[in-house]
Amino acid sequence: MSEAADLVVVGAGPAGMAAAATALDGGLRVVLVDSGAAPGGQFWRHPPLSAREALPTADLHHGLNTYRALCATLSAHERTGRLTLLLNHHVWTTVREEDGFAVHAVDRGRAPEERAVALRAPALLVATGAYDRQLPFPGWDLPGVLTAGGLQSLLKGGGVVAGSRVVLGGTGPFLLPVAAALAARGAKVVAVCEAAAPSAWLRHPAALLRNPAKWAEGARYAATLARHRVPVRTRTAIVGAEGE
Repeated sequence: MSEAADLVVVGAGPAGMAAAATALDGGLRVVLVDSGAAPGGQFWRHPPLSAREALPTADLHHGLNTYRALCATLSAHERTGRLTLLLNHHVWTTVREEDGFAVHAVDRGRAPEERAVALRAPALLVATGAYDRQLPFPGWDLPGVLTAGGLQSLLKGGGVVAGSRVVLGGTGPFLLPVAAALAARGAKVVAVCEAAAPSAWLRHPAALLRNPAKWAEGARYAATLARHRVPVRTRTAIVGAEGE
């Protein structure tokens, strides 16, 4: 199978959805490719459509109005034929050609069957997002030791609270929404261990001042942690885990 377009966007998370919507509004034909079963990426990860009523997760998401607006825009362009949305497609390589790019993917929408897909366009935009960087420590491969991103994916994608007692460790603001979500869903968050000093969060004051919405978002997470009496320990790193 081969699809022709003006632009191929790899990744249907917030950035990919926004880029595709902007390009479509500008008159381009776009192919939007993602390995997931629905747009949204990890940031707007949802349970399967068949389980969404039984597993409501709206309270775990930030910016749902933006997500819904982007979905509406993409759906409108899909109906006109200007957007081709390829979900359950895993891109495994891209090749630069004389007149643009070839994007090779595997269609796993009917697993275990797989189908090769070749996409060609003069322009390619890669919006595959980021992932947790893991620093190995003794015991990091034990059952029950998960990444913060993994914990959040289980919660958003399946309504699963991975453990009744949880310690979160690492660095960066991502720890706060994960801890707040776990606490709100009934887990006992024993501690949030932030490796950095509080002063590290204030190294770029201009950027912080330009984003008051992020301050408000952080305040909501902090309020949730305070309500559930979750201690936040700064300058504290996890150096090992013990268990079976």
